[in-house]
Amino acid sequence: MRKFRLFAPVLLVAGLAACSHGHKTTILTGNGTATVTTSQDNQTATITTKGGSMTMGKGAVDISKLGVPVYPGAVAGAGGYAMSGPQGSGEMATLTTADPFEKVYQWYKSQMPAGSQQMKVESGDSSIAEFAVSKSANDRTTIMITSKKDETDIVVTHSVSVPSPAGEAP
Repeated sequence: MRKFRLFAPVLLVAGLAACSHGHKTTILTGNGTATVTTSQDNQTATITTKGGSMTMGKGAVDISKLGVPVYPGAVAGAGGYAMSGPQGSGEMATLTTADPFEKVYQWYKSQMPAGSQQMKVESGDSSIAEFAVSKSANDRTTIMITSKKDETDIVVTHSVSVPSPAGEAP
């Protein structure tokens, strides 16, 4: 809850800044300064503080650099973020396709390494599947596939954590 209270004013300013026509604003917070930069097309906003940075919006993540296959013809959604700080980094990107869930699921099943499927659940009109791969104990990528009506959504998340020095608690 404390982190939310500290970050909420920054998110409010980011939201207000996103309504403008691409500019940079620096604000004073309880933890120092935060710089909010919006793109000229108002599709992305970046917040930078002494603790790290976060870019959110359309195009915030380059899916091709996440190290997992991208479903052919899937379209990037407006939602997504990339953030980095002293403890590591993380990205989340959303994709959508009109292809049915089962087709998308089978494609990922054939593309992902053996043993990477975490789950597949189908109930009524809803379906969900998850695949996860780890390059190391600190580097993990997850693909979540969900269905709804006439489209299938694919959410790719990637996180890299910085290992704590020996003897320190994370």
